[in-house]
Amino acid sequence: MQDKYIERTKTPEQMLGRVIEEAGEVLHIAGKIIRFGEHTEGRYMPPLWFAWLSTNPELPIAERETNREALRREMRDLGHAMFKLEQLFQVEDEAVAHDMEKA
Repeated sequence: MQDKYIERTKTPEQMLGRVIEEAGEVLHIAGKIIRFGEHTEGRYMPPLWFAWLSTNPELPIAERETNREALRREMRDLGHAMFKLEQLFQVEDEAVAHDMEKA
């Protein structure tokens, strides 16, 4: 699967923005899992495994995914964004090294 956003994005700043956005999505899902799978303030909450397996009941059945699946998807997206940023850094490093050799 090609990521059209990454293909359009050319600057390190834009790509770093993508990494930050994806990291935020990972944190959002992880926070939801912890929030709905813990025992807090003397109030019973479902066990953590329940939160891993929970889905959004407001979505149509065909669109539902477990919190665990959502976390894995967002982690893959974050990894991809980090990989693309690292590739850009490598290209820039090679260009700088090439320019230094010329000087």
